[in-house]
Parts: sequence; C-alpha cells; structure tokens
Amino acid sequence: MKKEIALSPRHWVLYQLLKDNKDVWITEHFIYKKMKQFYKIFDYDSNNFHDSFARVKIGRDILDLNNSEKIQKIVVSSSKGVKIASKTEYKKWSDLRWASIKRMISRLVIKDKKFKLDGQMKLLFDNNSKARDYHQTFFKK
Repeated sequence: MKKEIALSPRHWVLYQLLKDNKDVWITEHFIYKKMKQFYKIFDYDSNNFHDSFARVKIGRDILDLNNSEKIQKIVVSSSKGVKIASKTEYKKWSDLRWASIKRMISRLVIKDKKFKLDGQMKLLFDNNSKARDYHQTFFKK
C-alpha cells in the first residue's frame, strides 16, 4: 500500500476550486490563472503552457487529490479539461479507459507472440514460396 501523501494548502485550494466548478470542465490554464499565487514559482512561456512546469505541477496535484484517501471525490481528465466527476461521467470515463487498456493488452499479446517466434523454423509446404523458412522478428546486427 502506498504511503498517504500529506495534502498541502495548495491541494486544498485546488480541491475547493474544483468543487466550486463541479458542473463545468475547467482547463489547467484556468486553474493556473485562478491559483497563480501557488504556481507562480513554476513560471511559463505564454506561448507554451502545455510544456510548462506549472502545468505539470497542476497535473501532479490532481493526481495527488485522486490518490488521497482524505478526498472522496474523483477528478477526471479529458480533452475538455478536468472536473469532479458525476456518477455517469465517471462510468463513461472508466469504460473508455478499460477499453483502451484491453486494446493495449491485445496489441502487446501479438507483439509478444512475434517475439517468442523469433529464430524458430517454419514449415513451408510450397517449394516456390518466397517466405523465409524461419521467423526473423528482429534485424540482424
């Protein structure tokens, strides 16, 4: 079990901001503007907020809120922004994540199968076949 992270005043202010805006998706840039006093040490280039330390720190703070046992609400992220999820929003978000994980696992199974076949011989029933008589998954160095 992971050690419980102590929530800072910044976490609590972020949580309150999310609760105050529970019915709308808010962007991390909106969070930065509302909580600038907490994130100003992580300044950013106005042309590139996405790659800034401020945005990364906001994302980590949201992760801390979700991982905290003191906070019972679930914060979800999407291309629309972040928000505290309702029951139906969480169910939809969760279903999409599980479907993504299942697709990722199926792709990994195929790649693992190819990896295990590397160097093994194949039976070729047609002498005119242009196929290799062994599996070559990786390029030779």
